[in-house]
Amino acid sequence: MPAKKQRDPEVLARLSNFHLSESERNIELWYDQYESAYRSRERSAPKKGTRFQLSKREFWGMVYRARGCCEITGQPFDRFHKGPTGKRPFLPTIDRISSVGHYTTENCELLTWISNVAISDFGRHAFLEMVKYGAISSSLQKHIEEEERKQGISGTLDRFDNILPYIRDHAVGRWIARHLLSIKSEDE
Repeated sequence: MPAKKQRDPEVLARLSNFHLSESERNIELWYDQYESAYRSRERSAPKKGTRFQLSKREFWGMVYRARGCCEITGQPFDRFHKGPTGKRPFLPTIDRISSVGHYTTENCELLTWISNVAISDFGRHAFLEMVKYGAISSSLQKHIEEEERKQGISGTLDRFDNILPYIRDHAVGRWIARHLLSIKSEDE
């Protein structure tokens, strides 16, 4: 029988703070997944002519900062979802904020693999524009309504004022509100 894999107990405890519904075994699998993301970039950086300057301690700090979610979209990391090609788009990966910089704590963030690929292919600005317009698309609205039906969630808000702090305090909420107001004024 193979020896049990050594994992840092402090890291495991901190992972369980944001992977809340996970069993102890699943926390260990998350630990291994994050380690895999670290090792993958550590190996691939020199092949790209880039220095990998993240210590394990700095990397785990990035993981704690991300709290189990993509740092650019907020999408929770997911080890199980597979796309039609068999790839797992929501696995965590290390992304360089500036593609000309090296792998350092100041220049890296944890993203879902799908976000990392899109940013790599089209640039951060184009990706964020897509996310911005995706937030108000009718296709997204239909998708959310379908998910609500599947989960038995009411599509109406009991108290509209519950979302006013979000709109007031978050740039995305303000942008959506401005967009909706501009549509209303065009209709009048």
